[in-house]
Amino acid sequence: MLAGPRKRNTGMTTNIKFEGQCKCGDNTWTCSATPEMAAICHCRDCQYSSGGTNQAEFLVPLSSVKMTGKPSSYVATSDAGNQVTRQFCGNCGSPLYSFADNHADKLVIKMGSMNNPNEIVPQFHMFTESATSWDVIVSGLRFPGNPTPA
Repeated sequence: MLAGPRKRNTGMTTNIKFEGQCKCGDNTWTCSATPEMAAICHCRDCQYSSGGTNQAEFLVPLSSVKMTGKPSSYVATSDAGNQVTRQFCGNCGSPLYSFADNHADKLVIKMGSMNNPNEIVPQFHMFTESATSWDVIVSGLRFPGNPTPA
């Protein structure tokens, strides 16, 4: 379930403004859109880029995000064959956002970069087939790969 700053756990909200930054503050962002989805990803790419067992993230239209700073980028090919660009702070290393060439109008924002990560609640876990055996998945919604929209 997605929640906004004033309407926690009540579903989608409108006129949302989420804000975030890297640890050192060199890169900042604001988002004015309701997230289209929020998930915890267990794919190997997210494990590598987060330095952990998973990464919480949410998807929004690229046009709804204003970014400042000059993040560093790393481009890799996903398991599906798409080029994915991951952006992070070149100074402190904080993961910020990513986008894929097959969804150039969308941006995936890393929840760890949010000023208040409690503002959005992940809806499901994805790429659980890559999850570590000791990672606790508390949500009942698991997808072994990337969930496809209905």
